[in-house]
Amino acid sequence: NPNPNPNPNLNPNPNPNPDPNPIPNPNLNSDSTLSDATFPLALALARGHSGVTRVLVDWPALRIENCDARGWRALHWAAHTDKAVVAMRLLGRGAMPNPQADEGETPLHLSVAHPDAEASLTRLLVSAGALLEARGSEGMTPLHVAVTMGRHEQVAVLVSLGADCEAVTIPAGLSALHLAALQGHTQCVATLLRGNATADQQDAAGQTALHLAARDNRQKAVLALCEGGASLSLVDRRGASALHLACKEV
Repeated sequence: NPNPNPNPNLNPNPNPNPDPNPIPNPNLNSDSTLSDATFPLALALARGHSGVTRVLVDWPALRIENCDARGWRALHWAAHTDKAVVAMRLLGRGAMPNPQADEGETPLHLSVAHPDAEASLTRLLVSAGALLEARGSEGMTPLHVAVTMGRHEQVAVLVSLGADCEAVTIPAGLSALHLAALQGHTQCVATLLRGNATADQQDAAGQTALHLAARDNRQKAVLALCEGGASLSLVDRRGASALHLACKEV
């Protein structure tokens, strides 16, 4: 869709009441259309043609670093479709493990976003050199993406591999724990706290994960955070504690 506004940084209809903690959109959960797959291997992966994929991935003339309209390469598509064997063959043929597409997303971002992805693909990409702290849309790391989408098993894998639990999004300054609390993903909250995430890390507004969970009535997340040592007394930049925010929403 063409952008009628020539300056993308100017919004002709600003929202007078913006969400103080908008959930970053990793842009990875929408179904990819076939029009996005602009080279043969991507088309085969997108359509689920496993036999054709096997032929193409081993074809000597395959140009593994070709990009589609979004900047996705063959390894992006293998990760997006959760094809660990294809990813292994591409890496074996010299595919770069950490290519960034137009929005900054890497194959690792796409792998952890897949609803049925297994840990083997994530581990394969990281062992091949994929960066745990690669930044995609809004500064999101693969851990941010996994938490936002509630992929608690992927969160556990990323934490075990050394992902930085305190990395924050841009510009809101949300950590993985903030995002888990904001979404009410209690298993992710517990996993991050076991992984030594800072329970009282504050975002750009001075709010902790407990502030966000209390404000949005995420009761199980509030309990998990309190059990994990989150402070009830910390206040944000407006002087509000988590209890203040919880009462305000009643």
